[in-house]
Amino acid sequence: MYLVFYFSDVVPLWWFWWSSAFELIGGGGAVLVAMLYTFVADVVPVDGRATVFLQLTAVFLGSQMVAGPLGGIMMVDDPWIPVWASLVIIGVANLLILVFPETLHLHDKKDVATGSEDDSDDERSGVQQLLHKAKTGLEEVWEFILGNKSVGLLIISMTFVILGRFVGELLLQYATERYHWSWSRASIQLVIRNAFSMVTLLVLMPFASWFCLQHLGMSALEKDVWLGRWSGIITVAGCLIIAGATNGVLFSVGLIWFALGSGITSVIRSLLNGLVEEHHVGTVNTLVGFMENVGMMAAGPLLAKSLSLGLELGGIWAGLPFVTAGLFITTSTAILWIFRLPRRPSLVDLGA
Repeated sequence: MYLVFYFSDVVPLWWFWWSSAFELIGGGGAVLVAMLYTFVADVVPVDGRATVFLQLTAVFLGSQMVAGPLGGIMMVDDPWIPVWASLVIIGVANLLILVFPETLHLHDKKDVATGSEDDSDDERSGVQQLLHKAKTGLEEVWEFILGNKSVGLLIISMTFVILGRFVGELLLQYATERYHWSWSRASIQLVIRNAFSMVTLLVLMPFASWFCLQHLGMSALEKDVWLGRWSGIITVAGCLIIAGATNGVLFSVGLIWFALGSGITSVIRSLLNGLVEEHHVGTVNTLVGFMENVGMMAAGPLLAKSLSLGLELGGIWAGLPFVTAGLFITTSTAILWIFRLPRRPSLVDLGA
């Protein structure tokens, strides 16, 4: 990608589309994030996992809040400065990964690899080994999903949450078009949303988690289920308030409600990690990362179309993208309300 931009006078810019092809090797950022959550799941007990996941989400949000303005300041002098700065940051991040210690040994139960497969792999060529491992991995993941109905149900719930919360990416355009605000004024509304999201992730949700454990006597997984349910309801309320907001005040109120539900993905992820045996935590987090990418690919065109259609129809239809997002999150929340924890959640495995 960087080479295409640097040699744009020689290399056609459409070659930039092929930059994602390199993510076939290693999976790119989605796999990196999945592994970070796996590291956390390996070293943090179940009852404290949701809080740490919330803190990780806050770190991601904080980095996005800082990166935009900082990149804009850098571009004042030279547009290449933020490009090279991002390359350095990515390089440092990859170097840090190299010093991460292995965490699998922290578990009493470990996944045992069979020696017969290793012996048979030695008799295959490199390409054959690669294809065999890919085929075996896909079969294992498929069996894992089919054999774990609880996990599959929660992954579906997570997917609908991702579809719904993607509407946040349209807030600027929505506010400028519906309320005829300038981009600078609309950006202030994003500051309100981000500020309340940070408060939710770092203060309100951890407090609610502690209260459920210490005063309501819930188990860690029961607590995650109930926090996910109520976060979903709050998010739906925020979507509907924004959709029906006829002025900036109501729009801001809706944004606050929307932000108060920003912890739902973290608690569902914590629940998923707590439902499976330790040696399948990486598989679960990778599946979630995959569904996040699929969800964003689907949500982008769908919500953008609902935005253009709603603005074209006008009136009460102007809030159509948030009604659509509310329907997605309502589906996710409904799944959480009908979801029941297995009797022995710590032993959910391929044969469950």
